Amino acid sequence: MRLVHACLPIVALSVAGCTLLLDPDEYRDGAQSHAGGSGPGGGSSGTGGCTGGCGVVSATAGGTGGAGGMGPGYEAVVMADRPVAYWRLGDAVGSATAKNIASQMGDGSYQNVVLGADGLISDPDTAASFSGSLSSYLDVGTPFVFSGFERFTLEAWLDAQIVDSVPRYIFDVWNGIDDGYRVDFDSTSLRFLRQVAGLDAIGSLAAPMPSEILYVVAVYDGSNVCIYANAGIPSCSPSDGNLMLSGKSLSIGYNVNGVLDEVAVYARELTPAQIDAHFAAGTR
Repeated sequence: MRLVHACLPIVALSVAGCTLLLDPDEYRDGAQSHAGGSGPGGGSSGTGGCTGGCGVVSATAGGTGGAGGMGPGYEAVVMADRPVAYWRLGDAVGSATAKNIASQMGDGSYQNVVLGADGLISDPDTAASFSGSLSSYLDVGTPFVFSGFERFTLEAWLDAQIVDSVPRYIFDVWNGIDDGYRVDFDSTSLRFLRQVAGLDAIGSLAAPMPSEILYVVAVYDGSNVCIYANAGIPSCSPSDGNLMLSGKSLSIGYNVNGVLDEVAVYARELTPAQIDAHFAAGTR
């Protein structure tokens, strides 16, 4: 059985030395109604009924909270949409563990990944560099594998150094037979593939360019697979088969030669408006 963190995440905003704890919905509503400043200007505080053990994210002016009246930073925007996993990949150089800041479960294990690369968004947090070998990837285990007809969204920022005829897997999980899903790319296209009983459903967009920073989102809404690049118009394909993936691990960055940043997983589909908002927050 797939476990999902039961508590709602809290957003913590540090403003002029004060810390405000807000429910994500309160935070989002406040951010949308507040003009200027680095985030919500006051407003009611609360914990969404959650006591202890909830993920806390810090958004500070001049850092992830943005500056000069630009509103909430990328980290806060992502957390407000309640991911079940969010690996910023800004862990300390030499760390073996990728911290999942959205939950107390689901830390990843770095395998031959170099940390401390320049981040890919407008944020001082660093990123992770993958070597393009079969042994260089991030293993995040089984909690975020979506079987059956479960809806989900996969999200990452990519700077591919090599784009050739070899498939490179941003996300990948497979049962070793004929069921699985992956987000991959080569010199022909960027793809989101969901395969059930050997039958493929593929959303496909133009291939990334080498050294191009690309915001990639893959959405399964229970009926269709859709892939987005830098928000924009997605490519979608019907996919309504019952996926059999119990006990399989999700890998990130397998065979990618380049940098990945700000990787998140959601146990539902993000809307086009939310995807647009994440892209805007990462590029402002």
